[in-house]
Amino acid sequence: MAWGRFTLILSAFVLVAVPSFAADRVALVIGNGAYQRVPALPNPSRDAADITRALERLDFKVTQLNNATAADMRKSLVEFGRAAEGSMIAVVFYAGHGMEAGGENWLIPTDAALRSDTDVESEAVSLRSVNLQVSRARQLGLIILDACRNNPFEAKMKRSLSTRAVARGLAPTEPTDNVLIAYAARDGTTASDGDGRNSPFTTALLRHIETPGLEISFLFRRVRDDVMTATKREQQPFVYGSLSKEEIYLKAPAASASPIANVSTPPALSQTTAAPAEDEQFWRAIGTSTVTGLYEEFLSRYPKSSHVAEARERIKDLKSKQVAAASPTTVVSRSDKDTNIAKEDADTDQKSPDRNLFTSEDSQRVAAVGAEQQFKMPPFTIAATRGDALSPYSRFIGVWSTKRGEMERAATKC
Repeated sequence: MAWGRFTLILSAFVLVAVPSFAADRVALVIGNGAYQRVPALPNPSRDAADITRALERLDFKVTQLNNATAADMRKSLVEFGRAAEGSMIAVVFYAGHGMEAGGENWLIPTDAALRSDTDVESEAVSLRSVNLQVSRARQLGLIILDACRNNPFEAKMKRSLSTRAVARGLAPTEPTDNVLIAYAARDGTTASDGDGRNSPFTTALLRHIETPGLEISFLFRRVRDDVMTATKREQQPFVYGSLSKEEIYLKAPAASASPIANVSTPPALSQTTAAPAEDEQFWRAIGTSTVTGLYEEFLSRYPKSSHVAEARERIKDLKSKQVAAASPTTVVSRSDKDTNIAKEDADTDQKSPDRNLFTSEDSQRVAAVGAEQQFKMPPFTIAATRGDALSPYSRFIGVWSTKRGEMERAATKC
């Protein structure tokens, strides 16, 4: 009997606990188009419906409101806040009229009259209250506002104070630390409702929101570019908020291969597409160098590389050439050498402003450092410098690599 009671209690716990897993992602979608006192907007209801279906495919538990009154919006926001508590991601999408009044942003329900600016607080819903609800999510609270359309309420609203402005578009905002707020058009500007099924902003959002592996910041960058192209740069979406370095995806990156494919793919075949090893990259960079030190550095760093024997052979060959090239007639005293350098610099300054301060070896050194540090090196050529304001000691300008692998360039004066 006791065991039966335990089984019943456990079953009840499981039934209650399961929905909490399904609510890791929650969303509230509102489309207000059928306004009672101003001309209707054709697209918000369609925008809301299409966004709802997209979010449901992304495993969100979605509540959708169409043509909501002020009471509907406030009640739904309170219920949504409870659902967002402890969720991973909470999203609010709003399409319809929005406005700034007295420096604060408001979403306008369909039953609003707004005869005066003092009516805003009682007849509209503040963006601040929406921010408060989505901020309850653990990872991300996301507010998406396709709500900057030309506001027909502005012209007829009476002003209680001359300093209390009812401005065009929305005001900039500063959301809490885990919240992003995306405007269809940046602060102070208005957005197009569009001529198609959806507004330009929602069209771009629907195009990218289900892209696998598209991090949230890059998602809105793509939306921005698409909207600016579609509106001939007349409308620029804008995102407010600052997140941590944690990558956030509405749709996780697709697996590179299925488990079955991984099992059936021979190891040798999968390795053929891998990037070259570090020693191979370094070797490619110095492969044609005539600088002995680069090969010695290669040996010290990669003693087990397949190019070790070849590197030793290169060092031996280069050193033998250096010995053969040396002769007693080329040895001069230090004082004679300094005199010759000064004379040569003076002669060259008079003849031509072009000075070969670097050699091809410098190019090889730079390429080797870039390969070692795995820099994405652009094509480059170190050639003669130009200018007739060179000092006699400009030839001592050099390029070298520190122990940290940083490339430095400086002039050394004797």
